[in-house]
Amino acid sequence: MNPSTDVGKRDLPSGLRNRFTEFFVDELTENTDLLMLANSYLEAKSLPDNKIERLVKFYLKVRKEAQLNLVDGLSHKPHFSLRSFCRALYIAAKNPCGHITRSLYEAFCLSFLTQLDLHSYNVVEKMITDHIVGSAQEFKSIMKHNIPKPYGSYGDYIQLEGYWVPLGTLESTVSDSYILTKSVKKNLKDLVRIVSIGQLPVLLQGDTSVGKTSLIIYLANASGHKCVRINNHEHTDLQEYVGSYVADVNGKLVFREGLLVEAMRKGHWIILDELNLAPSDVLEALNRVLDDNREIFIPETQEVVKAHPHFMLFATQNPPGSYGGRKVLSRAFRNRFIELHFNEIPSDELEIILQQRCQMAPSYAKKMILIMKDLQTRRRGSAAFSGKYGFITLRDLFRWGERYRLAETKATLYDWDQHIADEGYLLLAGKVRKAAERVEIATVIQKYMKREVDPHLLFTLSDKTSAVTRSVII
Repeated sequence: MNPSTDVGKRDLPSGLRNRFTEFFVDELTENTDLLMLANSYLEAKSLPDNKIERLVKFYLKVRKEAQLNLVDGLSHKPHFSLRSFCRALYIAAKNPCGHITRSLYEAFCLSFLTQLDLHSYNVVEKMITDHIVGSAQEFKSIMKHNIPKPYGSYGDYIQLEGYWVPLGTLESTVSDSYILTKSVKKNLKDLVRIVSIGQLPVLLQGDTSVGKTSLIIYLANASGHKCVRINNHEHTDLQEYVGSYVADVNGKLVFREGLLVEAMRKGHWIILDELNLAPSDVLEALNRVLDDNREIFIPETQEVVKAHPHFMLFATQNPPGSYGGRKVLSRAFRNRFIELHFNEIPSDELEIILQQRCQMAPSYAKKMILIMKDLQTRRRGSAAFSGKYGFITLRDLFRWGERYRLAETKATLYDWDQHIADEGYLLLAGKVRKAAERVEIATVIQKYMKREVDPHLLFTLSDKTSAVTRSVII
């Protein structure tokens, strides 16, 4: 068992513990032990001793930096364990890039980078380059060579962001409506690297509407994989994952497999949405799937199901503390995943997304984003929405933009500023309960759109009724 210092771990009663002989197994931190461990993984590659030593030095240094200077996407200290080191060595030992130095670089980036914030990401990436690759000239030399296409027994591959991803059974489709901004392409590259050379479970964490689920679906469609989702909540039953006995058309009890077991058998991709809302028994059942053997035991049928080589498990969650009901997952459980943190989308990229996705003029997109930023700074004054975003979230912003895109008018001269202002008020004011909060929303919209929002003209039929609601009232 893990020590009771971790989240969700409790001390056993002393009367029970006294019946055991206890052994405390500490993590390997001695240089000689880590050298022996690294050699055991990379023995077949016949690497020189100084290269193995640099790998160990990097691991010890990044652990020290994690305690002093590095922060993850939530501004917490990142946790790098022996599993992180072994995971990188295990992937590098398979030499998926055809060049051992390039494989080491990619494997250590996969294992140590993705959970960090932007500043720490750049710091650790430079550490990896210095310890594993060496000089900047050597780094450029190995990076200019493309990763060779693998030749396996499980079908063809497609190249995405410089990495080879196995093709699924469906037709590959790349959506033109998915906007690849700079930060999205960075996240996509990190995700493709994991799917391509690691095939490890991935935990995507970030605020609402930053593109966690949509990025997975985009990659699944591009690589031709069927993607299924399980939306977790506090009453999620394990049977939804594993399966249960049901009556067939003849009234006979048969075992119907759950979504997780079906995905493991057929090689589908599965997304476990809102993982930190799931009950503890569901999380414990996932442990065996998240291990290297990638299997699950079905108690009802006494069967062990091993995962198809194309099977991938993704989980998404909002940060605990900022969102109601989310619990902190134990460090041991989270360490079974490759964590990928999504930061807030920068304002300039939000403008690009609104312009392209909602077919909106740049001036309108800029005004809507300014309104969102202003309302978010006033969130603490809202009793109804005391969370991080208060009056408006990114999802609200995109819904607002969609209302603009779907608007229809035959008028030659049409006041689109008034239309956007009215739509924004209808969308945002409907979320709050207090009259003062609705007034505050109207004030902010008027400040940037330069149009007055009059609720009387929105909800009462007259000659001056807003064009946004006239067709509904009539």
